[in-house]
Amino acid sequence: MDSALKTKTLARSPAENKPSARAAELERSAAYVAATSVLELIRTATSTWPTDLAQAARQRAAAMVAAIAQSLDYPPTSAARRRCVRNAIGNAIELSALTDVARAQGLAMAESMQAAGRTMSLLGFAFHATLVPDD
Repeated sequence: MDSALKTKTLARSPAENKPSARAAELERSAAYVAATSVLELIRTATSTWPTDLAQAARQRAAAMVAAIAQSLDYPPTSAARRRCVRNAIGNAIELSALTDVARAQGLAMAESMQAAGRTMSLLGFAFHATLVPDD
């Protein structure tokens, strides 16, 4: 990096650097990446669902993504991060229940259900990582 560009980059305030740093942090979160994938799958899959069921599934998927993103604002082993991850897990469970209802109604769900299951597993790992080890 040339010195003029380096100086300009270093002169930025933390707030100016935050969006790219935030995006990088989100991209490194396996749970966040999986949840955004689920959200896209749900948005596509629910286009033919009954309105109430589709709306509820999209809301749970979006809330799950938002909770994961919010969790990354807190220190790794903090109670606040655990609260957010628990919230994301709750939304993932509700979303899975909604996809079960959709499947029972004959709506195609195979890929979305598998993706939601993977996301719940990753959220379990994310929650486990927030626990403070016993010393």
